[in-house]
Amino acid sequence: MRKGNAVLRVFSYIGLMVGFVGIMFLVMDFKDGISAFLPPVDLYSRDTDYNDIGSFDMIDSKFDLSLGCFGTLETTRKQNGSITSRDYTYYYAIPAFSGEDTYWIGIEVPSGADRKTMEKITEETWAWLSDQTADYGATTLAKQGALRKMDDKMFRYMKEYFEEIEWFESQGELDKYVLPVYIDTFYADAVRGMFIFGVIGTAVGIASLVFLLTNNKRQSKRLQRNNMLTVGGAQYPRSAFESVNHMISQHETVFAIQEFCRITGVSSDEAGKIIKNWRNFYF
Repeated sequence: MRKGNAVLRVFSYIGLMVGFVGIMFLVMDFKDGISAFLPPVDLYSRDTDYNDIGSFDMIDSKFDLSLGCFGTLETTRKQNGSITSRDYTYYYAIPAFSGEDTYWIGIEVPSGADRKTMEKITEETWAWLSDQTADYGATTLAKQGALRKMDDKMFRYMKEYFEEIEWFESQGELDKYVLPVYIDTFYADAVRGMFIFGVIGTAVGIASLVFLLTNNKRQSKRLQRNNMLTVGGAQYPRSAFESVNHMISQHETVFAIQEFCRITGVSSDEAGKIIKNWRNFYF
């Protein structure tokens, strides 16, 4: 029984670790996780109004317009104080429509094939804007994601980029139509899997914590019961008889009987019987 209980406790501690990881997943990907379970919204559908898209909506679109990259985020990994690798995320300016208004937001694009595609989209967009081509090209980049607030530094880069390309005629127009928002891209299936693991892991962690607390409380009560000794219908803590046990270990039986009588109030004969079977009584 004790072995089985010990095994359960080991699994409970493992469950606590799983719960800790699950909570981390939920904290890191909570908003993306909720978005991944909602019906997708096509940013460029005729029925879509940008102002109706919330931060929990999942965007699933093919992007085919870009004014270019306005910012780069470098992420480094270190080991023993030395940089082992660098990852880059690029931010491109893309349009978002609300009625007759065209707003400009960002979209994050990782390095690699996606960035090459976005660069090609940018080239085709500018070729179209400069009347070099009849349309803005057929290159598209399919991405999923959700709207997130851009940090102040990246938003400053974005506004500076629009100033450099002289897209707006006034600062007022720039302030109105360039928004501190970007599309945080992700793979919905992967995010859903992580979110489900986070929920299940958290539930396992809570169940493990409840088991450990309940088991510890049960063990404490059992230990408390085991530390109580009954004499003549009255209960005494085991510690009350430490002096008697010491006298018995020193073979001072007469003094032990006297001490036992003093503590419990029983007769010498009754005390003598208990002292004679002391090991069964005390241990």
